[in-house]
Amino acid sequence: MRLKRVVKNPLVKNLEFSYGTKAIDIYDSCCEVFNWSSWERNNFGMQKPLWKDDVTPEGYDAWFLCHNNFTNTTNFNKYNKIDLVGNKIEEIWFARDFGLYEHNNKRVTFAKMEGDYVFLGLYKVVSVKEEILSYNLIVNGKVVKGMGEKVWVKTFKQISDTYKQK
Repeated sequence: MRLKRVVKNPLVKNLEFSYGTKAIDIYDSCCEVFNWSSWERNNFGMQKPLWKDDVTPEGYDAWFLCHNNFTNTTNFNKYNKIDLVGNKIEEIWFARDFGLYEHNNKRVTFAKMEGDYVFLGLYKVVSVKEEILSYNLIVNGKVVKGMGEKVWVKTFKQISDTYKQK
């Protein structure tokens, strides 16, 4: 069980702290504490993308990874593979779509783990490439993409484990 934490300046990566279970509530708190754009809050509710570009005063994106290897879920067009040791995230796209090559801003990133959102840090895109899977991508016991199938992998690398208002 994670300790509950309120959003405050600065955000510091610590997987023992939960900022809550709903992206929209955390986003609203970040709007108050960090002066993020409150006009974009509708992107962070149920059945929404949980990502929006250029919402912070610095021009960073907000990104909430609800579907990932820790929740063992996918949203059927992408899968987020979080590597905590390598401090990277692979966003595996099942089809080439809008946003794959666009939207390369730095991202303030939260991820759902065991039902709670934790702060992962500030990430930036380091590569986008087409790949042929050398393994079966299995999510929740089902093969969502098979060995030999084409995917697109957008790789993000952590550039900071903190986010603070300047």
